[in-house]
Amino acid sequence: MTAISSKYSILTRNGRSVVYSTIYRRKPTAIIGDVSSDICVQFGNRLRTLRKQRGWTQVYMSEHVGLDRSFISDLENGKKEVCIRNLELLAKAFGLTVAQILAHL
Repeated sequence: MTAISSKYSILTRNGRSVVYSTIYRRKPTAIIGDVSSDICVQFGNRLRTLRKQRGWTQVYMSEHVGLDRSFISDLENGKKEVCIRNLELLAKAFGLTVAQILAHL
């Protein structure tokens, strides 16, 4: 979950007060270090290894699995987190179970 905080500014123009809101988004943080990004990087490395073992390009994999190529790239680089539905799609594409694709992360 992303934390959001707001900052309000009040400016006066020609005797009128105008309120401006600025929203800041902060990245989620883990309690101990940056665990969430570590697991994403580990999963991305696993995904890349499985893909290369089969001799697939990201383009072929995206067509085979039904996910966008840039999303697959982001997963492999640990920039995106995979949801359960996509995890199941990926596992089936590799002929694995969800447990097998997540093993040893």
